[in-house]
Amino acid sequence: MANCLIPTGFSRTCSYKIGGVKNIYLANIDYVTAGKSSLTNIYTGVTMSGSQKFYKFEGIPGTIKTNETLTGDNSKYFKLTLDFVLDGITQAKREILESLGLAKVLAIIQMQDNTYWMYGFDSAGLTVPNGGMVYDSGAAIDDPNTMTVQLVGGSSGLANEVLASALTTVLA
Repeated sequence: MANCLIPTGFSRTCSYKIGGVKNIYLANIDYVTAGKSSLTNIYTGVTMSGSQKFYKFEGIPGTIKTNETLTGDNSKYFKLTLDFVLDGITQAKREILESLGLAKVLAIIQMQDNTYWMYGFDSAGLTVPNGGMVYDSGAAIDDPNTMTVQLVGGSSGLANEVLASALTTVLA
């Protein structure tokens, strides 16, 4: 049996901090190459095939969230979940969402403090599970016209940070 020991502890940060997700960027997993620092596990380089980019999906403010949940008994892994709500659903947006429903993607999550995190690279990417995309037309004229989207994937560890400088040429 391997020794599973914690390497150190950490102190509580005593300062104000704004939580939440600021932006979501998605890309087809097959087009992305990324490298991490062996010392910090932070992604320091991200490149894409040809002219491919991570595309920005602007969710309704306050509806975007991520979860990283340790799961499993003998074979442990982290379930990575990204939930967001899009509004103003048009025919063109429906076609993009239909493609997303079949795709394997990576996500770059930009937090309110302008840190970036990569979801799905250490696994087979993120996919939309059954029931993970729901359109809501609303009932009244002033109700929102929205699509709620969930992306899920597994990972051998928590999502890793990505340096902002590694993303300058790959974000659309």
